[in-house]
Amino acid sequence: WRKSLRLAVALTLPILAAKWGATLGPGAELWNAAVGCHGRLSVAALAAAVCGAGVQGFVGRRFYRAAWNGARNGNWGMDALVVLATSLVFGYSVASLLDCCFFMGGHQHLLFDTSAMLLTFVSLGKYLEARAKARTSDAVGALLALRPAEALLLPSENLRKTAKLLATADDETAPGLEAAFRAEAAGCLAATVASETAREGDVARVLPGQAVPADGVVVLVEDEAHARLDESALTGEARPARKARGDHVFAASTNRGRAFAMRVEAVGGESAVAQIARLVEDAQLNKAPVQQFADAVASKFTPFIIFCGTCTFLGWYLGCVLGGVPETWLDERDPFLFALLFGVSVVVVACPCALGLATPTAVMVGTGVGARMGVLVKGGAVLEAAAHATCVVLDKTGTLTLGKPRLAGDCLASTAPRGWGRDELLAAAAAAEQHSAHPIAGALLDAAAKRRLKLRAALRADDREGLGVACEYPLFDGGPAAELLVGSRQLLTRGGVAVDGDAHGDAYGDA
Repeated sequence: WRKSLRLAVALTLPILAAKWGATLGPGAELWNAAVGCHGRLSVAALAAAVCGAGVQGFVGRRFYRAAWNGARNGNWGMDALVVLATSLVFGYSVASLLDCCFFMGGHQHLLFDTSAMLLTFVSLGKYLEARAKARTSDAVGALLALRPAEALLLPSENLRKTAKLLATADDETAPGLEAAFRAEAAGCLAATVASETAREGDVARVLPGQAVPADGVVVLVEDEAHARLDESALTGEARPARKARGDHVFAASTNRGRAFAMRVEAVGGESAVAQIARLVEDAQLNKAPVQQFADAVASKFTPFIIFCGTCTFLGWYLGCVLGGVPETWLDERDPFLFALLFGVSVVVVACPCALGLATPTAVMVGTGVGARMGVLVKGGAVLEAAAHATCVVLDKTGTLTLGKPRLAGDCLASTAPRGWGRDELLAAAAAAEQHSAHPIAGALLDAAAKRRLKLRAALRADDREGLGVACEYPLFDGGPAAELLVGSRQLLTRGGVAVDGDAHGDAYGDA
């Protein structure tokens, strides 16, 4: 539609320039100069005819094709009205031009600009609609791109059988199965394969920082801990989800914690992220209710408008032939063309161009803004129904946020090392977290980068699952390293740090 719109605009502008130039100037003499047909054909009329034919033939052919396909199925939609209106206007203009050239008539009422503008505006609506679908498709494509191209599989039939049992094992049988799984996995050489080649029942290993290759179930987590998955791409939730044995994981999620083994249950088109993409694509094929209403009305409206236009034409033509129309109204025009102008006007005015332009524009704006903010809108029907919503229920904080944490503030306790300020505090926390994949670590590093802080090297960093990180950190340049704990209140308490319920603790909770 972009090419059609560009062509329509490129051909319509000369028509408008010729019409207004011949009437108002500048260059009125040039536009009104005779180029043939006994001096009755002007440059403006010739330019309008050539460009109008280009718009009708090259831009209008898509509408002709759609109208013809609908007519064969007995569906007279909005495309039929567009084709009918523009064809009659163009046909009237051609007839007027031929009357000028062969019968010495006048061509004061050439309407090539009307048919060209109608097709241009409706093409603009089609382009905006296609652009809205493309933006949503780009957002879906970005979501699908999060799926890794490769998966780390453990090719062992015994592991497949043990993993199947582990996925549904109870607390009594799980320890024995986990021991058998570890023993079998220790002697199995992992193979890197394309994610598309994974099959249901395969056992995959997901390392820290890697994306989950397919939908499945967690069967074993290293160190008997919990896996932490960043599912913000699917749920919008910034906080990583804790996953234990038996919990479901989804493709496009990122492992932010311990390595774990999973049993593949759905790959490719059966994964949750692929189903979301398919849902959006299917919804884009459906028209908004107001567009469906316009087509439904048009199927009955079009024959009625043809009848009204025909009656109008016949009424005025008979009036001209029987002498009921003053000669001054005819203005030396043929009665047939004079009556045809009124019949064409009825059809053109009845063309629902507002629905063809306004509805796609609204869908384009709504879906485009939503896609940029990570909200996938299924189609125009959803946007139209949202206008009638009286209550909105949000079950995820990520729906209202950016989907990732950021540093909201910092404060320095009275027990801080002498000479330390807020920058030193943030630099120490960021240095401890610089090798961590946790979202909070990313927030601290982003804040330190914005302040352009220099980070000292943290030694012997120990990532403690669900609590935080412990390391050795030099308090000053060239000074001795001291133990540094960055994490929750529980981590500090376990490390022997007394945490009072003061204003700082009340303000920032357990973080």
